[in-house]
Parts: sequence; structure tokens; C-alpha cells
Amino acid sequence: MPLMAQVMRDHAHNDWRDVITHKIDRPTAIFTGQLSPNLPSQQWEQRQIKGARLIVFSQADYGDHLLAYKNPVKFVAELTHFLDEK
Repeated sequence: MPLMAQVMRDHAHNDWRDVITHKIDRPTAIFTGQLSPNLPSQQWEQRQIKGARLIVFSQADYGDHLLAYKNPVKFVAELTHFLDEK
């Protein structure tokens, strides 16, 4: 856990805008939830990454920040659908 805390601290303190805006050039699925505090930033990411697909789980689908944990069946179905399109 101490090492995971270091990784998360590093991740949270980096400015990722240049990476998101200029370096992602692959098909990208962005998963989030209607109740996630990160929804606005993930909407911004979709606008920055050409062709990115934003998949937003509703409140009824347990749409917070733990999508794969709280609704694994829907998460896997959406991810599989995205991968099958590519």
C-alpha cells in the first residue's frame, strides 16, 4: 500500500494536459459515471482526443468512480463493444 500511495500521489500531482491533448493517437474509450466527481474532466478529455468515445454510466447503473467494481457486467459489455468496433 505505501508504494501504491506513492504512485497515486505522483499521478495526482502531474499535469497531464499535454499528454491528453497531443500524444494520444489511438482509439480511446473513456469510462465514467454520472455521479463521478471527475465527469467534467473526462468530458474535456473526450473533446481533446480525436475520436474518443465517452461512456457515462447513469446513477441507476451505479455510475460513480468505481464502474468496473460496482457494475462489472455492464462495464465488460461496453468495453467489449468498443473493442469489437476497432
